[in-house]
Amino acid sequence: MFAEPSDAPLITTGEKLYNCATTSLPPTTASTVVAAVNTLTASNASSTSDVSALSTYAGDTADSTATAAATSTVDDGPATVTGWDNIAYPTDPIVAQPDLAEVNGGVLTRYILNATVTAVLSIPSFLVNLENAVSFSTTVQDFLIKSKAAGCTRVIIDMQRNTGGSDLLATDTFKQFFPSIDPYGAARVRAAQYVDALGKTFTQYYDTHTEAEIEDPENDFDYFSLSANAWVATDYLNAETGHHFSSWPEFFGPHAQHGDLFTTVQRDNLSSPIFTEAAAGLVVYGYANRTINTTQPFAAEDVIILSDAWCSSACARFVEMMHHEGGARTVVAGGQPVTGPMQTVGGSKGAQSYDGFSLDKDIDVAVQFNSSVQDQLPQGRDDVDFIYTYAGLHLKDSIRKGEDTPLQFVYEPADCRIFYTHNTVYYCLNFWNYVIDAVYRNPSLCVAGSAKPPFGALIMKGFSYPSAQKQKQKRSLTPSRPAHKRNKRAKPFSIPNPEALSTSKNDRPFELPQCKKCKGDDICFEAPQCRQGVLSLAPHLCD
Repeated sequence: MFAEPSDAPLITTGEKLYNCATTSLPPTTASTVVAAVNTLTASNASSTSDVSALSTYAGDTADSTATAAATSTVDDGPATVTGWDNIAYPTDPIVAQPDLAEVNGGVLTRYILNATVTAVLSIPSFLVNLENAVSFSTTVQDFLIKSKAAGCTRVIIDMQRNTGGSDLLATDTFKQFFPSIDPYGAARVRAAQYVDALGKTFTQYYDTHTEAEIEDPENDFDYFSLSANAWVATDYLNAETGHHFSSWPEFFGPHAQHGDLFTTVQRDNLSSPIFTEAAAGLVVYGYANRTINTTQPFAAEDVIILSDAWCSSACARFVEMMHHEGGARTVVAGGQPVTGPMQTVGGSKGAQSYDGFSLDKDIDVAVQFNSSVQDQLPQGRDDVDFIYTYAGLHLKDSIRKGEDTPLQFVYEPADCRIFYTHNTVYYCLNFWNYVIDAVYRNPSLCVAGSAKPPFGALIMKGFSYPSAQKQKQKRSLTPSRPAHKRNKRAKPFSIPNPEALSTSKNDRPFELPQCKKCKGDDICFEAPQCRQGVLSLAPHLCD
């Protein structure tokens, strides 16, 4: 398991894999560190020189050139980035979100597979700064407009490595794919004592003070931020009535379910620009002053959600909306080397995460709002024998319409599961075409026992599976043959060889370009179809 996908191709030997696992460092650095440690150990250097030599050796290797280049780039000012610096991805996306960056920038890229049939939208995260939220939404809009204009008839939404972010960005993206559907997106909280104390304090203060009073410089509070605060109930909607909660007690309940107590189910107030801009930095498509100006761009069966099961939080909310409310298909890749189904969402399916820092801050603010609530809230303790640096909490359950079981307790296998292969893991275009083959042409590419019928039964360019009735009729019209020449068992309908992907002119899987000889062992891995080198799309790696 790697923190960054780009680490994986660098591991080409068992030794490198071992070094990476034992040092918890990227492969190239790990090999360097291990080599340095071995050298220092052999020479019996002193502890002081060990530390200094290890540090110097790790920084003055072949990686130092890349480090120096990166440093000079920063000094010279940020360059315009139009694609990911990763050999697996195509270098020329058709659309890229402005300020594309792995941290604190845009995250969206868009590609078109061969012959403008399939468009791919890569969403590796919903976590962007508020100032990048609007460009996120407009990039999705641009993607849909240009994909339709190019004649694309289906879409892959690639969610690999997406572990969440803003629920409202996920909702905005869903709404652009399914503009006529009002997403449910409901949640509830466990009705505990501390929840009641915090919620009652925040909600009463918000409801009884004007914006000017809250924004008073002496208070150091922010009306805008409070408008989307989890503890302010009256800015959320009662899922049963569709109206705002009139008070904290209406939301808090409590309601007895599954042997515990829970609040009333709530929904986000998507029609409130103050709420959505405070929470996500944008007005959600189709609400308030952002009216719907288009029809549904793609049929539900032509939208494929692709995941590697890292999906959680806002990603889980997005899959829930796209699949269960919109009807899109789901494909998951990877997992243990065993057959059978696997969930699209392998992470948290909760509606909102929370952490210890936020809890401490909210307790302090609640006491400032109303000092009498201090005795009802947890106090700091100095009688424990340990400290913690971070605590993540599950604050809200996601609840599906008409049900009361939190989604984190619901097993939801994908419509199809596929394995990564040498042919697909290093090259996204091959991977995306493999997904298309599994969905539309050859369901046997789905891992045994993972495909949900009638998955893959769509007719695609004249290729289809005849129904059992038609096969029976065909056999009944066949002239009778002598018993000794008859097959004892009906010959099954043949399906394409899993390795023989489509030869359709418009949908032929992308073939790897010519190979070139590698420069160095560290970056040389076997290209699937060439067997001898790396892709020519990465000329900086080749002679």
